[in-house]
Amino acid sequence: MIDLSELKVIEDVFFRISLKYNKSSLYPFIEKNFSENKIFNDESVKKVKMIIDNSKDNLAHNVLLNKDFSHINKNIKKNKYKFNDKYWIEKLPDIKRKTQKHLGLNYCTLR
Repeated sequence: MIDLSELKVIEDVFFRISLKYNKSSLYPFIEKNFSENKIFNDESVKKVKMIIDNSKDNLAHNVLLNKDFSHINKNIKKNKYKFNDKYWIEKLPDIKRKTQKHLGLNYCTLR
């Protein structure tokens, strides 16, 4: 298993789920608060919860932010915090096949 950065974990959830806030408006906020240079751990989860707790007033943008980060938090709990490299190595032939079939792209090997 490979440790992932907190930004990558948040990005993974952010891009996979449906949010209320406009994603292009929310992404700079995510980049500002989560780092590529820090490993995702319990402190990162606390950061997500802190954002939720700090956006509990009735201002419209904070209501949306609270809902979105609550949704992100729920999805983080469902996923593991480490990248399973063995799983993706096993999936690679299927990914290559689907990429060739659906996108018409071929893979080349570097020598």
